[in-house]
Amino acid sequence: MALSDTIAKLRAKETTLKVQGEDLPPLPLPPERVAALRLPDGSIPPSELLEWLAFDASWFGILRPGTSELAVCTVRDILAAWAEPPPRDDDDDAPPPSGEDVSTEEVLAYFLENLPEPGLADKPAIELTYIPGSQEHVLVLDGDRVRVLGCEKRFEFWWKYGSLDELVTHWFGLAPR
Repeated sequence: MALSDTIAKLRAKETTLKVQGEDLPPLPLPPERVAALRLPDGSIPPSELLEWLAFDASWFGILRPGTSELAVCTVRDILAAWAEPPPRDDDDDAPPPSGEDVSTEEVLAYFLENLPEPGLADKPAIELTYIPGSQEHVLVLDGDRVRVLGCEKRFEFWWKYGSLDELVTHWFGLAPR
């Protein structure tokens, strides 16, 4: 199935996304803003991503909050943020979490070594922030291709979906049975 077919099905079903108990309809990015989108190197984002944003720009955190700019950085930047230890309350007398003696650099090196293919660390990417559950998802933008990197508890990485369409089809239960 192509993303255009998936979007047509979502429109026909008048699909909304439930966020904190509220049904949110799709919020398209205006055509002139879609046309103006660029990656940090000045290139045009993958057509599949642009097609999705023309349908909805709010559900998955693809844009920086309050802007029409892509929330894009490199896979390395996303993993570096994940490698940072969580903030601790200075008044907390609890013992430090297990493994706290591991440096941020060591954690990042582990993440990078465990990516599913070489060269992935410097690809443009967008962390999908509004998908609940124990797994995390990162859109990896590679030329005119969008793939979804899955991560289980920031420990194991794999290619979860070969396209944005596969993610959307699965997320909204439109996969063929």
